[in-house]
Amino acid sequence: MKSFSIAAVFAATTLAALASAQTPSSADKDVFEKACTACHGLEPIAAMTGNKEEWTDVVEDMIAKGAEIGNADKDKIVAYLVATYPKKAEKKISARPAAIVNQRGK
Repeated sequence: MKSFSIAAVFAATTLAALASAQTPSSADKDVFEKACTACHGLEPIAAMTGNKEEWTDVVEDMIAKGAEIGNADKDKIVAYLVATYPKKAEKKISARPAAIVNQRGK
């Protein structure tokens, strides 16, 4: 029974840590909204998804276009975007030659 309790506490602690690591902070959200809505609404951003590298490229592009974002805020904005608008998993399609498909159909 004691080992079950320890395992349960460990699992709960691990899950809580993972959830907090993936949930953006309200401070990061505030920085994101202040910086990004200075030039445009949130709709274009909400229509996008990306990983850390892709969101970093987007934020750096906005900085190049005149967005006033410091390095510390850039990191917070990218973290918020990655957590809030993550890249969707891509489906892998298995391509089979037509000859194989035709042979199986006979």
